[in-house]
Amino acid sequence: MALARKRKVGQNPRMVDGEPMLIPCEGGPTAWRTGTFPPAVEFDVDEGVYVLVDDGSPELWHYQFISGPVR
Repeated sequence: MALARKRKVGQNPRMVDGEPMLIPCEGGPTAWRTGTFPPAVEFDVDEGVYVLVDDGSPELWHYQFISGPVR
């Protein structure tokens, strides 16, 4: 689940550019990725690449690890 700053009641629930995010990573050597909205679509690690799965609202987004040589 991607985490963002809590908003006050009545604020717009949409995320804005530059808002901090904490996104879980599935598989591979990394458990979490910090960044800002909008997050990177993918990021490389020594053992492969993580790809953003952005189905649904930002709270449901996560990175999925794909093993293999980095480009």
